Amino acid sequence: MASELFLEGFDHVDLFECGRLEIAIKLTCPVCQHGRSFDAYALWALFERRGWSLKLKDAAKHFHCIPCGLAKRRVRPVLAFGNDAVNDDILKRPSARTIEAEAKRRIR
Repeated sequence: MASELFLEGFDHVDLFECGRLEIAIKLTCPVCQHGRSFDAYALWALFERRGWSLKLKDAAKHFHCIPCGLAKRRVRPVLAFGNDAVNDDILKRPSARTIEAEAKRRIR
């Protein structure tokens, strides 16, 4: 579940826009405090491929805490902005060409 404080007034913001602003997406488990920071463009590409909603308010429902999952708990992380370094090495950032093509498509 996404934090209400975080999303107050940002219902229209999507993952691609966070990428354009160079904002990292931080997910933190409310139970064990395990956290991960993702590149917004990498998340955008994943969500786009899978046909998921790109809105920030819908993003957290697609994640769960892995350490808590191993302990047989299904916990949804809290979503937040961040400018710190991305610590996820699984999702790869799309090419600059792909990003620019999407930016041009959105301008039209």
